This record gives sequence, C-alpha cells and structure tokens, in this order.
Amino acid sequence: MTPLLFYFLPGFSYSLGLKILYTLFPVCLLGFVYFLTSTELVRFPLFMKRIFLIIGLAYTCLVWLSPNQVYGNLLIVVIIMAAWMGCFTVYFLTKHLRDHPLNNTLLLIGILACFIGLLNDSLYEAKLINTGFLLPFAFLVLLLLQAIVLALRFTGALTHSERLATELAKSNIAYEQMVLGRREAEERIEIESLKSKFFSNITHEFKTPLSLITAPTEYLLRLSTNGKEKNLLNTVYRNASHLLRLINQMMDLSKSQAGKLTKTEMVGNIKELSHEILFSFQPLADGKHITLKFIEEDIPDSYCLFDGDKLEKILNNLLSNAIKFTQEGAL
Repeated sequence: MTPLLFYFLPGFSYSLGLKILYTLFPVCLLGFVYFLTSTELVRFPLFMKRIFLIIGLAYTCLVWLSPNQVYGNLLIVVIIMAAWMGCFTVYFLTKHLRDHPLNNTLLLIGILACFIGLLNDSLYEAKLINTGFLLPFAFLVLLLLQAIVLALRFTGALTHSERLATELAKSNIAYEQMVLGRREAEERIEIESLKSKFFSNITHEFKTPLSLITAPTEYLLRLSTNGKEKNLLNTVYRNASHLLRLINQMMDLSKSQAGKLTKTEMVGNIKELSHEILFSFQPLADGKHITLKFIEEDIPDSYCLFDGDKLEKILNNLLSNAIKFTQEGAL
C-alpha cells in the first residue's frame, strides 16, 4: 500500500506514509473482528473483543506519538493479536462449517491468504526471501471475500424477507377469512336467536287462546247430559288438547335449541300416571273402535323420582301415533 501511495503522490512524506500503514494494520484487524461479529459468522468472547480494542487503540496512539523505531519494534504485539484472532476465527469457522458452508469457506480462504502474506512479509523482513509486501494484497483478497459474503447474506436476507412477506400475506388472508367466518357465525347465531324468539312468541300466542278453549269445553263436558252434545264437546276438547300438546312440544323444541330446556323432576307413581294418560285417549280409540288395555303387571307399583312432564309428552306421542296408525277395530 505504501509503494502505491508514493507512486501516486511522489512528494508525500515517507514517515507519514509509514504511520498510515502501521495504523491501518490494527484498524483493519478490528474492522474484521466487528465485521464477523455483525454477520454472526464468528462469535468472539466479550473479553477477547475488549483486549483487541485496547491493543488496537494503544498501538494506534503509539504510532502517532512515538518515532518509527519504537512502534516498528512493537509491531510484534499487533502481529500476535492478529495470529490469536486468526486462529480463533479459523477454529470457530471450521467448527461451524456445516451451519454456513459457503460463507465460512470463503472467509477461511481469505484468512489463509492473510496468513501466507504475513509469513511472506516476515521472511522478507528477515531478508530470507526477496518477495515482500504481500500482506496488503492478502488483505485486499480478504476484503473482496468479505464483500462476497455480505452479498450472499444480503441475498439470503432478501429471499427470507420475501418468504416472510408471502407467509404474512397468507396469514392475513387466513385471518380475514377467520374474521369473516366468525362474523358469519355470529350473524347465523343472531338469526337463530331471532327465529327462536319469534317461534317462542308465536307459540305463546297460540297457546293462550287454546287454553281458553279447553278450559270452558272441559267445564261444559262436566255439565252436559246430552250424549250427542257430549260427543261433540269431547271432539272439540280432544282436538284442542292435541293442538295444545303440539304447541307445548314446539315450545320445548325452541327451548332445546336455545339451551334453556330444563328438567321438572317430581316424586310420583309412574303406574298411576301411565294409567291416566292411556285412558285419556279412550274417546279417540272408541272413535276407531280400538280397544285400549292397560297391563298393570308390566309397570312397578312404586313411587320414584322422574320428569313427569317429559314422560307425559313421550306417552302422549306414542299413544297418539299408535292410535293414528292402527286399523279400525284392532285390539
């Protein structure tokens, strides 16, 4: 580097040129350390980086504050630092060669070139060989390889960022679809809730007039003595009761869909309840000439805990369908 400096600037001071040359040596070493640290290819221990920094700064100050003989003789300290740094770098890059094979190989080549240049210049200083000043060119090779490593890492980072951008776009699309699906689900739930409320309200509206029909009809049945009128009233009462049962079932269905269906437990005699329900269908069975028979032995005569409302609805449905789909005159 110094010959090139004097080639382009013939009148440049020789002592100043040497100072610049000896200053660049530790500065380049420190730059190399922090380059490797920033790229995370080599992880120097903290104490090692501090030692390198102290030696580099101390030697740089020594170069500019002392004569040539002093800092020239102390260059061996910087050379030892460079050898220490180079050996650790080679060890670390070789140990982690599988992690970054191409980048580590390029840096190993550059460091090997620096070792060769340093050995060559040391032999030249000892006047054992005639070829000198190879170390600056070795540093140039190392800088070139560092630039290639940076370019490769930049390309990898760009590719990774593009992949992340693609994944982010996919995640955004998935999130939007999830939000849309959730909104649609909430709308469906709201619609179902409105339907359930409407269904519940309309069944209540039907239940009230039917209750007003069955109650007077039942009262008239108790007062009536005319057989023909009693049959007509029975027909009215039976159909009104059937409609009332259907409405109650519709209300139970609405409660079940809304998750509000509750149990109404009671203690009673299942046999007595079953007997009452069975013979409440006697007028309907007589109309089709069907004989109803209650087999008491099949039902235990004891008190127990059960849901009377649900049991009544189940038996009503079974008996209603049985009579509906049984031929006339059957037993």
